[in-house]
Amino acid sequence: MKTKLLLLIFFLCAQFLSAQKLSIGPEIGVISSFDSGYDLTDFEKRRSTYFMGVNVNYQISDHFSVASGLQYLRLGYQHETCYEFPEGVENLLVGKIDYLIMPLEIKYYLGKTNRLYTSLGLLIGYNIKAVQDIPERIGGCDFGYASDISGSVDDFGIGGNLGLGYTIFSNEMWDIVTEINANIISEITQLESFGSGLLWTIQMNYQL
Repeated sequence: MKTKLLLLIFFLCAQFLSAQKLSIGPEIGVISSFDSGYDLTDFEKRRSTYFMGVNVNYQISDHFSVASGLQYLRLGYQHETCYEFPEGVENLLVGKIDYLIMPLEIKYYLGKTNRLYTSLGLLIGYNIKAVQDIPERIGGCDFGYASDISGSVDDFGIGGNLGLGYTIFSNEMWDIVTEINANIISEITQLESFGSGLLWTIQMNYQL
C-alpha cells in the first residue's frame, strides 16, 4: 500500500513537470489547526505554526488551472495538563501531527482579470511526525501523557481542501499569489479521526 501511494505521487509529479504552461515555486505561510477531539470554537486549543511547500500550477484555460505540489502540513492541538511546572514554565501540552502531503486542486478564475479564484481539491499525506511535547514537570497528578503517539496515527491519510486566492502580481516570468485555504485530513483506517487547519499562504511561482 505504501509503495503504490508513493509511486502515484511520483507519477503525478512527472506528469506536471512534462506539461506545458507550467509555473513552479515556493509556498510559505501560517496555519492554525485542531483535531477531531476539539470543537471548532476552541481557539485556545489550536496549534498555530508555520507552513511551507513547493507549488506547481498548470494553466488549462483562461478560467481553469490544475495545481499540485509537495507540502509540509503541520497539524495538531494544545491544552493544559494536570502537572505542576517550575515558575515561568507554561502549563501546555502541544500535540504535533505533521504530514508530507500532495494536493491535487482545480482552480476557477473569476471576473475579467482572472486574478481572483476559488479552488477545490483532494490530498494524500504521509505522516512524518506524531508526538506530544510536554515541559519537564515538578509535580502534579499521576496521569501519564505519551510523548510518542505515532502508534495511534496511520502512516497515510486522505483529505480535501477549499481555498480562495488572489494574484497580487503577474508578468511573463513571475506570479505572486496569496491564498486562504481550509483543509482536512483523516486517517485511512479511522475516517472519524481527523485533523483540520486554516492556512494563509504566499506563493511565488516562476513561469517555465
